[in-house]
Amino acid sequence: MARTKRKKASDSRRVTPSIQPNKLYLIVCEGKKTEPYYFHGLRISKRLSNAHIKIIPGDVAGTTPRKLVEFAKVESSSNGVTFDEIWCVFDRDDHEKIDEAINMAKDNGILVAFSNPNFELWFLKHYADQTGYIDRKSVIQKLKRYMPGYTKAARDIYEKLAVLQQDAIIRVRKLRKYHRDNQEPVTRNPSTNVDKLVSSLENIKIL
Repeated sequence: MARTKRKKASDSRRVTPSIQPNKLYLIVCEGKKTEPYYFHGLRISKRLSNAHIKIIPGDVAGTTPRKLVEFAKVESSSNGVTFDEIWCVFDRDDHEKIDEAINMAKDNGILVAFSNPNFELWFLKHYADQTGYIDRKSVIQKLKRYMPGYTKAARDIYEKLAVLQQDAIIRVRKLRKYHRDNQEPVTRNPSTNVDKLVSSLENIKIL
């Protein structure tokens, strides 16, 4: 009987799994629709809950880079949740003091997905290269050549672009090499590092 009891105890210890939780992300977006809808689509594709990828739109967090960083800083320390990665997503647009917001984020361990001139440049990179200077309006116009009827409120944008995602990542990485001698993110037009956030999210291991 003693041997039987020891065997059961040993079996119980052996089959107890040791599972590490999925990484937790906080993504604070400047946009109210475009960026949140895109990352929501990515979250759904990974079959993860809002608890794993928490997405905050601009109408909640604020519409300037500094406000986004300040919101992310407060949100990351509230509710007793520890996020593995905290990202602020914002564009060049006409914002002032972007360097200050980027430095504030860095000082607080917050990552920045920055696009110049706008987030739609990341979408455009799914279809074509763009190395020359381009303004926000022209990015949208060029994107619509490939996505007729595109609007910022498109809820299925990630689904439409997912099949071309690796092409976009390759093009954006080439663009970074093109800008390698320019050390100031604010003056790199066109540029984006949204691919770094997307790649990180795509590598989440579902347990």
